[in-house]
Amino acid sequence: MVYRTDAQLTEELAALDSLLGDEYVPFPPTSDYFAYEVYIRYASEAKQFLLGCAGILAKTGSYFNVDETPKLREWIDAFEVAGTCNDVILGCTCVMTAYHLKQAIQGGTGSAIASSASILSIVKETYRPHEDEMERLDYDGDYDAYLTQKMEEYKQWLN
Repeated sequence: MVYRTDAQLTEELAALDSLLGDEYVPFPPTSDYFAYEVYIRYASEAKQFLLGCAGILAKTGSYFNVDETPKLREWIDAFEVAGTCNDVILGCTCVMTAYHLKQAIQGGTGSAIASSASILSIVKETYRPHEDEMERLDYDGDYDAYLTQKMEEYKQWLN
């Protein structure tokens, strides 16, 4: 294992900052409570859908396209925004769920078997939050308003 000194880390961060330039601004984090609400609302159905996709990927060994529906788009948008939360495990779960949902509608790349295995690893896990570690940030409990606000911020940030 390689350990870096504070000076080395500072130097590496400075190099990274120079590569990213002055215009890079990280997306402001999304509330953990909101991300967990997204997870509660959509994970069960999304996991069932992805499990079906994983089965087809494993049997055929190749990617296929699914027509994008409003429901799939809603899931993808919500999971993408939720993936920017501070809770690392919840954020990764949401990002990977959105990624595999997008692969279903766009066709995938790489190994279909590896993608199937990745889907199975997401589907088999159940996220359980540590309430004392969750950050509310600016989330007041109005799911629809918060999602709309964050989606708009996310679109602006992408541009």
